[in-house]
Amino acid sequence: MLKKSHQVFCAFLSLIFGPILGIPLHAEEASESDGVSEVSAVEEKKESPEDLIIRLMEASRNPEADFELVLNEAKEAGVEAQVLLEAQVSSALSQGDLLRLFSFIPVLESVKKDWVFEINRGFPTENEFDGFLAGLKTLKALRLDNDMAAFEQFAKETFWKSPNWAETFGIIAEITEIRNGEAMERYLANLKIEPSVTFSDLEGKAIRLGEMLEGNKAVLIDFWASWCGPCIAAFPGLKETAEKLSPQGIYVAAVNVDEADPVTKAKEVKESHGMNLPWLIDAAEDSLYRMLMVDSIPRAVLIGLDGGILFNGHPADPLLQVALSKLGIDE
Repeated sequence: MLKKSHQVFCAFLSLIFGPILGIPLHAEEASESDGVSEVSAVEEKKESPEDLIIRLMEASRNPEADFELVLNEAKEAGVEAQVLLEAQVSSALSQGDLLRLFSFIPVLESVKKDWVFEINRGFPTENEFDGFLAGLKTLKALRLDNDMAAFEQFAKETFWKSPNWAETFGIIAEITEIRNGEAMERYLANLKIEPSVTFSDLEGKAIRLGEMLEGNKAVLIDFWASWCGPCIAAFPGLKETAEKLSPQGIYVAAVNVDEADPVTKAKEVKESHGMNLPWLIDAAEDSLYRMLMVDSIPRAVLIGLDGGILFNGHPADPLLQVALSKLGIDE
């Protein structure tokens, strides 16, 4: 999905796709003529091409409208191809449908040579057109192709051609997230968790990381909270993982990170789901959860004997199995 909300998209679309062919965004209400009822006048009036285009563009910006129906009407009425394509692009944008938008890349490239650039058209200038295309290619390189070199190339082109599209597609946010991720990777690569890091069980007994590592190959911690639906839904898999890994030298523990009354909540969840693995509470001070700057749960963290972070991510991420396999563990 796109970074901007549908409301932001629709507002932006109103500016660039609304005034197609110089037509206002909303048709004026029909006035009642002398001696003729309003209903009769509407029934007798045949929709003009201009009114059909208005209805088409409004449908393209309304996710609840039957856009395909209006689009077919416009095709049958002979509305020009550029307006039809502009409407289809507008519809995909308002829906935030990236895959559909990506499909327009070769189409737009093929018609660019014949495109009419006017101030009252969907793309008023060639730079806006090129910036839109570059923006789509930027997101495709990142989300679909995982091609960081292409992402950088097209991101630069988008900003140069059309800063508006760079903002609309959330490219700054994407770049910021990438840079933050790189910084986090460097931080975690050099981080060593001290054996003195302490958790507590449901009876309040302190349990040190060093104790958990003793006699084992690594510790696998699953951070969760009572308010986290995906965490709760993953408990059957966590239970199965603990049963498979514990005999192979991996200490598996679930660590609750609720801020209010974590012990009571952890007890209730453990009992209701029949969990029989170590059920711990994160420390209020020197919290490992905060030390790792976890920003989403469920989160699995694999800690090696030297305190190094071998894996830090979603429990279902295949890279967890890769990290385990390096320890000689078969999940």
